[in-house]
Amino acid sequence: MRETAATGLGPGSAPRPDQKNVLLKVVLRLLHRTLTDYDANLLRDRDCAAVHRGSTSQWAATG
Repeated sequence: MRETAATGLGPGSAPRPDQKNVLLKVVLRLLHRTLTDYDANLLRDRDCAAVHRGSTSQWAATG
């Protein structure tokens, strides 16, 4: 995880002065089967929720 600049974010998406914008890289691999898009999104959402501290969120699996 690393802090990134908020440039290029849509209107209203930029963090407040007391917040940070971070890039979280997650690599998902199962050895015994292929992950479905839904399963991968659930895992991604779980990881994002673990580090998210903002007042607004947008998750892949739940819309």
